[in-house]
Amino acid sequence: MLYKYANVMQQIDSSSCGLFTISYATNITFGIDTKKSKYILSQMRLPFRNNINNNIIYPFPKYPNQQQQQR
Repeated sequence: MLYKYANVMQQIDSSSCGLFTISYATNITFGIDTKKSKYILSQMRLPFRNNINNNIIYPFPKYPNQQQQQR
């Protein structure tokens, strides 16, 4: 089995690993290139909670100068 590791944004704390995992899975679902995603960590928890509570999923907030690049 061959594994490839993507050069993606890393978490900077010890408590957001789940959010990053879910955000990358969401990107893959929407066809968004995970390598170009730079998340706004302080704005990730509320959208995640809203996604769960509303039984829907949207991509996580990214810095404004980023475009959602399709793969």
